[in-house]
Amino acid sequence: MKTFYEEFIDKNIKYKNYDFKDAKFDIKIARDNSLLFKQICDKYEVKFFLLFGTLLGAVRENNFIKYDTDVDVGILETERKKLQNATPELLENGFKIVRNYKSPIQDIDDLVTFMKNGVYIDIGIFDIRGGYYMYQNNKVPIKFLDKLEKIEFLGNSFFVPNHYIKYLEYNYGKSWKVPIKDEPANPFFKRYYFRFARWSKDNFIGKILRKIKRVLVG
Repeated sequence: MKTFYEEFIDKNIKYKNYDFKDAKFDIKIARDNSLLFKQICDKYEVKFFLLFGTLLGAVRENNFIKYDTDVDVGILETERKKLQNATPELLENGFKIVRNYKSPIQDIDDLVTFMKNGVYIDIGIFDIRGGYYMYQNNKVPIKFLDKLEKIEFLGNSFFVPNHYIKYLEYNYGKSWKVPIKDEPANPFFKRYYFRFARWSKDNFIGKILRKIKRVLVG
C-alpha cells in the first residue's frame, strides 16, 4: 500500500516532514479550509470527526480557539480508501500534502497533514492497538470512537467522538471549560499539562511557576 505522499506527490518519497515555523493560524482561513474539506469529504463519504483542540473550541466556544495552531480531525483506518479517493479533489482545490508520518507498527502513514493558505489540517488515521484506537502515540479509548455523535459547528453538522464531553474530560480534565493559553500542542502531553495547570493555578506551586515565567520572559 502506498502512502499519501508517495501516491499523490512524489512516488520516490514515502514520508515527508514539514517545518511549521512559518505556519500561521487564522480563524477565518481555518473556517474556510474546514468547510471546504468537509464539503469534499462528504462528497466521497469520508467519515471524519473533530478531535483535540478543534473539538474543544467547537464545544466550549462554538469557534476555533484563537491561540490554537491547527485543525485536528481523525478517521478510522477503514476510511483510508475513501480519503484517498477524495485527495485528488482536495489537491485541485488548493490543499497541499505537506507532511505524513509512518505508523509506529507498520510501514504506512497514520498521520497526514493538508495545508491551504498557511493553515493546516492534521488527519489522524486510527487503528486499534492494545485496547485503544491509536495513531502515532495518541490513544483514544475504544468507547469514544466505536460510535460517533454529531454537533453543530460552523453552521454545519460535524461528527465528534461518542460521549464527547467525557472525551474532553479524558483529554483536558474536568475543568476543560476553563481556557488555558500556551499549552503544548502534542495531545499526549496536553492531557496531563491541562490537568496539572488547573490543579496548580491557585496554589503555591502555581504562584512559583508564574514568578519563574515572568523572570524568564520578562
